[in-house]
This record gives sequence, C-alpha cells and structure tokens, in this order.
Amino acid sequence: MTERCEWLGAVQPSLDRVTVQRVDRAALGVYGGCTEAGAHKNEDAALLWENAEEGWTFAAVLDAHGSAQSARAVLDLLAGEFDAISALLKQAAAPAFAALEAHLLKMLGGSSFQQVCADLSGETALLCVAQRDNFLWWFSVGDCALYLLHPDLMGLGQYALTQRHFFQWIGEVNTFAQACAAYSSGRFMLRPGQNDIVLLTDGVLEFGTRPFEDPAQLAATVYEAESAEGGVRHLLAAVQQGQGRDSFTVVGWRVENSHAAMQPSA
Repeated sequence: MTERCEWLGAVQPSLDRVTVQRVDRAALGVYGGCTEAGAHKNEDAALLWENAEEGWTFAAVLDAHGSAQSARAVLDLLAGEFDAISALLKQAAAPAFAALEAHLLKMLGGSSFQQVCADLSGETALLCVAQRDNFLWWFSVGDCALYLLHPDLMGLGQYALTQRHFFQWIGEVNTFAQACAAYSSGRFMLRPGQNDIVLLTDGVLEFGTRPFEDPAQLAATVYEAESAEGGVRHLLAAVQQGQGRDSFTVVGWRVENSHAAMQPSA
C-alpha cells in the first residue's frame, strides 16, 4: 500500500509555524516564513508518496513566484498521474527511471498542459526525485536542491546531487514552451549503510547569515539527527529561529542500504 501526502502552501501557508507530516519512514516539513520579517503568503508545494512493500519513494518540491497558480497546476498534474507513476515504479530501477522521465516529459510538454500554463500568472521551479531500491533518480527545472548525504561522499566534499539552475521555470514563462526544453536529470547509486535524501526549496539557504549555504553545516544537521524526521525538524527549527522571511519546504527520508556499491579497482 502506498502512503501519500500532497500539500499546497496557498491552502495551508504555515506562516510563523512549523508543520511536519510523516509518511512511513519519510517526512514532509513546511515553514511558511516569519510575518514580522514580511512573510504574507506561501507559494511552495510538495508531494510525498512511499510504498515500502514495493521498495520505492517518489517526492517533489515546488517553489513558485508571481502567484501559487503554477505550483497548484503542476501539483494537480502530478497527483492526477498517481496510478501511472506508481505502476512505473513497480519495475526495476533502470526501466522504471527511463519510463518515468519519458512520462514526465510527455506530461509537462503536452499541448493540453501547455495551454494550462499559458493561462497562469507566475511560474514555478520543480524537483522530482524517485528512489527504487538502492538507486536514486531526479528531474529538475529551476533552483530547488537535492542532497544525498553519506560519509563516503561527504568525505570527498560531495553533498548535493543537483546544481541550482536559475531562469528555468514551468508556468506563464515556461521551459517546455521553448524550442528546446531546458531541465536536468540524473541517477545515483546509494552507498552502503545510512543514506539521507533531502529535497528542499531555497528558504533554508537564504535566511539570516545563510549558514546552510555551507553544505557541511546542512549535512551535519541532518545526518546526525536521530531520524529523517528529526533532521527535517532541525532544519525547520533553524529557519524559524532565524526568522526567515521566505517560505521553506523540505522532504527527507533515510535509507539503510544493505547493497554493495562501486569502489575503485585500484
């Protein structure tokens, strides 16, 4: 059975407070921003689906501007494809990820959704992530961020799997309406042992003195927590205590991976 959660900031803005919803081993957390610092709306959105029996998780975070219309439109589009996406993720990782990326491109680039976007006010960034067994896949338009935290990687200075890309959106101004859509995607093999997977919008990176622009500080806050939910709560508490003005949305989960991973031959 798949546990699922979909959230839209325009409906549940969570201004001045932290909200966390647990979905099996994963957690979706929201802080809508500090009203004393000027926050008055939340244009983020997120979804989190997990099927522990079938060995997969699918998550997305969205960060809109201009209005929340674009975040709502993309969230509704993804939620409407729940059955199709769930069916794709029942496959082994390689065919599942290939089919999922093709399906997302068809959804987002289709003529019917292009017409929806043309009538919107504002646009959104989108980051989708799927985990199937010991493999991770992502699809990103814009400046949301994905981190994979593990000592093997952190010891070599690797924290993020994505780079934040500016001037990419879906909505009124739309990458999928261009002659060649600009987006990024990729795959990564999890390392043995504890892997923490974190998706987030930029509110956690741009508050106060910007401590979490240093990925080592973000990693320590999450990886040393007692659970994935604990890591999510620690990040949210830091932004709230720092009176961050911008909304912050985070999805995180922890995988204890028993599979071997690649090592250099010499």
